[in-house]
Amino acid sequence: MRVIAVDEGVPKRTAETEVSITVHRNQFLPEWEGLPYRQTVDEDVRNMTGVYTVRASDQDLQGDLIFELEGVDPAPRYFTVGRTSGFIFIIGDLKQDRGLIYNVRTLIANYSRFRKS
Repeated sequence: MRVIAVDEGVPKRTAETEVSITVHRNQFLPEWEGLPYRQTVDEDVRNMTGVYTVRASDQDLQGDLIFELEGVDPAPRYFTVGRTSGFIFIIGDLKQDRGLIYNVRTLIANYSRFRKS
């Protein structure tokens, strides 16, 4: 586009320039890598032990992907995910629950666009 500046003097003087604006668009959603995710752990694993890593990529990523645990109860009482690492950690005593399978649902975000695993 052309921009023209005009002064109020006598005689009037002008100057013009071309301005180009490029818009960066976040066109691609993050994608999970290596699906499906399954892992087996012993019930005596200690708190803050990493038990798995979820992985994702984004074709037009600028910055970090953000991971968030949604989980199906009671999984959020026993697991968490590192916000930028994707590491899934134990945060509770698995011996306190009799469950055999926990569904740990994680979300990934690039600029607040979440995708479920």
